[in-house]
Amino acid sequence: MNINFNNINNKELLENFKKLLKKENLKRPSLVFLAFLMSFSSLGAAKYEKEEIPENDISNEEVLEDVKDETNTTSNQKEVIETFNNISNLLSQKIIEYTNSNEYKIAKACKNYNLTRDQFEIICGIVLHEAQAYSYVDAYGVINTLVNRIYCSRWVNQVNRSQGAGKGNNIFNQVIQRGQFSVYANKTYTKYLYADPSVQIGKQAVIDVLSADVYPRVHNCTQFRWNAYGRGIHLSNRGNWYISPIASYEYTSNNFTNVTVADLVKREQELKNKPKTVSYVTNNESTEVHANSIVNDQTESLTEDTLELTLKP
Repeated sequence: MNINFNNINNKELLENFKKLLKKENLKRPSLVFLAFLMSFSSLGAAKYEKEEIPENDISNEEVLEDVKDETNTTSNQKEVIETFNNISNLLSQKIIEYTNSNEYKIAKACKNYNLTRDQFEIICGIVLHEAQAYSYVDAYGVINTLVNRIYCSRWVNQVNRSQGAGKGNNIFNQVIQRGQFSVYANKTYTKYLYADPSVQIGKQAVIDVLSADVYPRVHNCTQFRWNAYGRGIHLSNRGNWYISPIASYEYTSNNFTNVTVADLVKREQELKNKPKTVSYVTNNESTEVHANSIVNDQTESLTEDTLELTLKP
């Protein structure tokens, strides 16, 4: 779902809202529909992009006229419009939060590299085991090594010969290739399955690399050793040494961008300084907030009682 949130304004939200109203055959927002709308993005806003919405749209004046017909005073009309604007802003905020969330990025990563969620988590488990689980930089180097293999004809052909034609272009097939990762064969990677990236930040490196629109790499190597002292590229203290770079004639694609170790160190520091989250329950819904944050007054004001008061005919 590609959305430029800098360009979102009330007019665009109104247009989208009208189309959804027309699709649902509603002339005014009901409590049920508003409840659906408020949870719309977190349930997967992209679904509506794939569905066709009738083009014979209704005008802004018609929507406001419907509201006016059902309210007897200017005061009530203003309350309805104000509530609608509040919910529109909240919807925009929720969409932004969702597209910045790791769940959205993981779904995007799976799509980018043709992975199931379980395959993605296995890759994460192997990376965390082979790298320092709490090192963003070293985990970044390991996941780069895995992706580099599908950019290298030597490794692609090797997996094709072993697993079948076309198999070498998938990073999961590279990971499970016989003789490559003992942590996969002996299943020691399983202790890192479904790790929390806010704690074991190495997983965040996997998420960031695989969810990127263009593959970001810090090196072009296809192997690593923990004890290859003085040989290859060393990204972090006590981290792996990265060796066996891709030769110029071996590239299967040039669709990548280069990042620096300094970029990774900065990102790692940001993650380490990021406030931890705590969970609380309100209105029977579990919510996560930063421990040192202040709850948004506007969001908290949109309770069910408020909606009933402002939208009741």
